[in-house]
Amino acid sequence: MFSISLVLGMIGARVFWVVENWDALYANAPWTEVFRVDRGGLSWYGGPAFVIPALALYIRMQKLPVLRTLDLCALSLPYMQIWGRIGCYLAGCCWGDRISPEHALAVRFPPGSPAWEAHVMDALGVPSLSMEYVNAHAGQLPAELATGSYPVFPIQLFLAGANLVAFFAVLAYHGRHERSGQVGAVPMMLLAIEI
Repeated sequence: MFSISLVLGMIGARVFWVVENWDALYANAPWTEVFRVDRGGLSWYGGPAFVIPALALYIRMQKLPVLRTLDLCALSLPYMQIWGRIGCYLAGCCWGDRISPEHALAVRFPPGSPAWEAHVMDALGVPSLSMEYVNAHAGQLPAELATGSYPVFPIQLFLAGANLVAFFAVLAYHGRHERSGQVGAVPMMLLAIEI
């Protein structure tokens, strides 16, 4: 079931990304662009949207006890979130607030990253962006955006760390609970705090 969940989670994450960004990225692009994951584009919400119904169907078909099965699956949510947040950092998406370039934690994402594109759109006052447009209006950009995004707080790494703590909290709680379903509830409660 883990392998199926992983594949369905990735498909769901991509489908949600494409739907969320259809107008800006895909409406006028060749249809093959929707498959170009190498150019970024996974949405967290798509994973559970595809995995939860599949998991429910699997539990029902196999006649498994629901709460005990969810307890067994509890570690997977923070574990996958750790890797998801690291992926966000590497892709340059889901960044934090702008901070001073002198701040010890300041990071800048390269041209073409989602953070850079958002900062360029703000600087140019446009709702969407193409590289042709950027090149035609390069003289209107602040010099700092020529080499990357504005300095931002790397919230993705802190969220990866928070999920690592959640992973170990669930691991420590496993086996110490009184009723089925309690372990499965822990990562859901911690996820609510993160979001």
